[in-house]
Amino acid sequence: MNNFRDTILVAVIKYKSIIRRELPSTSYSKKISKLDIRSKTVIVAEDTKLYRSGQMIISDLRIRSSNVNGKKSNPHHGTKLLLQYLEKIMANYYIEDGQVISRIHRASHALMETVQLIAQMGDNGLTQGEIIQIKCHADVVAYHGNNDQKKLFLKALNGCHQHLTQYFCAKLYPSQPPYSLAK
Repeated sequence: MNNFRDTILVAVIKYKSIIRRELPSTSYSKKISKLDIRSKTVIVAEDTKLYRSGQMIISDLRIRSSNVNGKKSNPHHGTKLLLQYLEKIMANYYIEDGQVISRIHRASHALMETVQLIAQMGDNGLTQGEIIQIKCHADVVAYHGNNDQKKLFLKALNGCHQHLTQYFCAKLYPSQPPYSLAK
């Protein structure tokens, strides 16, 4: 099992215990069937299905935590905690080409590829193809990377290629003037 699967399965179990306390048994069974998180199906489900189930659970938890039909709902404290936990976890993943991908791992891979391209750079500098590859990696790190990864990416580009550094900074800080290395 992978980290995503383990994390979502634990969240599904917690969600089921919360709604089991809040709903009558017939409503509980209908809810579990509607979300397709019955014990037998969720254990063997593909990661993309678990990802979508996680999104549906978040939607349900948001409804439970908000005002419904003008009435203030009084959600169980665990409902709010589970909602926050699931939102944080789901923000770290996305679906690409039918697979659940970790944003951090995707950015790390792009960072490593860039470092390798720069390390292999000859005396003539980067080829046009390598520049295009690094720009693609810059897009990935800017969109999916955390602050540490973004700093490392900038550090790898520093002194290597002024144009690429400016390109990456424009992706990170689109509303600021162009970045200058001379500070």
